[in-house]
Amino acid sequence: MEKCAKREVVGIMAVHSIPNLFYILRKNFSQKERRDLLKDLCTVFRISELNAKKILAALDNDKFLDFEDCLQEECAVEAMADYIVTRNPGDFAKSRVKVIQPEDFLKLS
Repeated sequence: MEKCAKREVVGIMAVHSIPNLFYILRKNFSQKERRDLLKDLCTVFRISELNAKKILAALDNDKFLDFEDCLQEECAVEAMADYIVTRNPGDFAKSRVKVIQPEDFLKLS
């Protein structure tokens, strides 16, 4: 995230990650804190929007067990991302975009 904030790399976040994060962060942050945090993330990351084309492609893609992961991959493909950076690379074993763990991504530069 620091590299994205410093504009050393372009980070892309799928739009559906925003409501997921809002929900996940509820345990540790107030509603205002979550809103502020997510607004900041939206300035650090480029947000990849969902549209009917990506949703239909994800619905047709049976290589993923988790539909949300499939949506992430569709967003990465359309954005022509170099990597999907995740702590769960096994969830993206059949991804068309190279998958890399955060610590390995940091070693690249």
